Amino acid sequence: MKKSKKIKKFKIILMSLVLIVFVGIIIYLFPVIKDLSTVEGQVAFKEKVDESGLIGMLMLFGLQVAQVFLIILPGEPIEILAGMCYGAIGGYIFITVSVAIITTIIFYLVKVYGRRFVYEFCGKEKIDKIENSKIFKNAKK
Repeated sequence: MKKSKKIKKFKIILMSLVLIVFVGIIIYLFPVIKDLSTVEGQVAFKEKVDESGLIGMLMLFGLQVAQVFLIILPGEPIEILAGMCYGAIGGYIFITVSVAIITTIIFYLVKVYGRRFVYEFCGKEKIDKIENSKIFKNAKK
């Protein structure tokens, strides 16, 4: 089998697995996200995070991952929840570290799989538009 066909099959399998995982996460988190729109749901989530210890931190991290990867979740409620659970400074540190971890993972995925892999998700036209912008071409900025 040609190398390009193997790569294409790998991408299709990987994208299918990622899609299945994201759909599972959405289905699992939908009730949680729906409850977070109410004050009672936010308080219940805070209590659950406090009672869960490390698992609670992982739950909040999971919401942060969903917010960054899925983009459909607004970031502010998750930031507010982190502040409610860990205080202003602790919440800030938690969100900053979470986003740094997630961004690093995205960076290395792009580095490993390359530019064409990014084109599969965003489209060449959008990437070209960003790369041809004045800000992107200005070395000082």
